[in-house]
Amino acid sequence: MRSSRRLLWELSVIVLLAVYSQPSFSEEENCPANAGSSDTVKRREAAELNPPGQGNLGAAGAGAIPEGPVMNWPGKWELFLKSSGVSAMHAILMPKINQVQFYDATIWRISQVKLPPGVPCHVYDKVTNATDCWAHSVLVDIETGNIRGLALSTDTWCSSGGLTINGTLVSTGGYQAGGNAARYLAPCDNCGWVEYPTALAARRWYSTQATLPDGSFIVVGGRDALNYEYISKEGFDNKKLYDSPLLRETDDPSENNLYPFVWLNTDGNLFIFANNRSILLSPKTNRVIREFPQLPGGARNYPGSASSALLPIRLDLQNPPVIPADVLICGGAKQDSFYRAETKKVYEPALKDCNRISLNSNNPVWITEAMPMPRVMSDAVLLPNGEVIIINGVRRGTSGWGN
Repeated sequence: MRSSRRLLWELSVIVLLAVYSQPSFSEEENCPANAGSSDTVKRREAAELNPPGQGNLGAAGAGAIPEGPVMNWPGKWELFLKSSGVSAMHAILMPKINQVQFYDATIWRISQVKLPPGVPCHVYDKVTNATDCWAHSVLVDIETGNIRGLALSTDTWCSSGGLTINGTLVSTGGYQAGGNAARYLAPCDNCGWVEYPTALAARRWYSTQATLPDGSFIVVGGRDALNYEYISKEGFDNKKLYDSPLLRETDDPSENNLYPFVWLNTDGNLFIFANNRSILLSPKTNRVIREFPQLPGGARNYPGSASSALLPIRLDLQNPPVIPADVLICGGAKQDSFYRAETKKVYEPALKDCNRISLNSNNPVWITEAMPMPRVMSDAVLLPNGEVIIINGVRRGTSGWGN
């Protein structure tokens, strides 16, 4: 029981989420805001701050959902904990302390876990002295199920994150005043969040954070942030931005390039995929080394929200000129699915294809096969045997409340 429980937790990924996450955190479905500039964004923000009462993604007018294919899989799910106390918008295993970090948005000012005694409430309105005494971040012990609430003052909704070499969780971006923040949670039993509200040069919301060869981080994209930057050392603010033609050219009326997929290639460069296009970027020179073929069929990033994985790396090859690396991108949505769901309440079928490309091939091409069913908002997780499990998601619509 304990070994299988541990395996389930070890397969947990940052989501973030969204994530997406993919984190980097996997992308998550819903983020309210007032930061967008287009009419589409403004309509989306209004809908997300006042979600429809029915709330089923893609369910309106869709009728009964047909049963999926029968799988002969010998594994089983075990109920470890009835509730983590906070919504797990983002989740990551803290391996040095064997605890899982769950955290959510702070804007709603409520959860099921009160801040521990001695931890001061957060004053979120200095004019009225209104306080928030709820925990929006918890650490869950994977052996005992014990929950410890942590204080957050900056909003982590639709943020991104990753682990340093020593196991510290670094979280970046988020909603409103959290957009420029970097947060650090060290791996110790009594550690709490240390937050730097002005650490980032641009406001990052729906951005992707990825680890570089030296263990530092890059943060790519986000709403109205068609650029990228590198996170400075803890306690220092970054002031330098790098423009991204890829993000500018893939920013369509529904966006569809938020939470881009960012994978570290075996040659030390970064594979960046946004909407339906991808590049290989050098973090040393900030130059695009190559452009990959466009992936047809639809949008793959938020709100199109496919899932992606860097496939296991083979290290047993004898003196290869470069170690092969393959990326998988599965599912997504049609290019106009968000617009049709938001304005017409028409929930288009999600994409059914699963696509693979070899990053270091002399002639990289997308190899496509079909999944048993269409999926959008799914998660791709590497298993210990090298296979990829694709779970969650819906058959119709896109990410976003009511869509």
